[in-house]
Amino acid sequence: GFGPYTLPPAQTVTVFPNPSWCQISVFRQAQQPGTFDLALYDITGQMVREWSTFIGQAQEYTFQFQDYDLVPGTYSLSVSQDGVLIGTSLLVVIR
Repeated sequence: GFGPYTLPPAQTVTVFPNPSWCQISVFRQAQQPGTFDLALYDITGQMVREWSTFIGQAQEYTFQFQDYDLVPGTYSLSVSQDGVLIGTSLLVVIR
């Protein structure tokens, strides 16, 4: 049977929409202020994009980006805070 619903862990990174075309939103609950780095890797593990943003207080935040040059395929998106990996998510890009 199915168990009761539980909230995802704090390390969860949510990407929307997924699959996506070129406009992507990343949702994350920041537990404390700091510099957040987002890195996008292709299926070979090569970094193809990187973004940084500073969050000044503990809060839920949304990081949005557009990239019309992303090649369709499956990517891994990682989120780090102050150099420490805090979560990953798969991202599928379609055309």
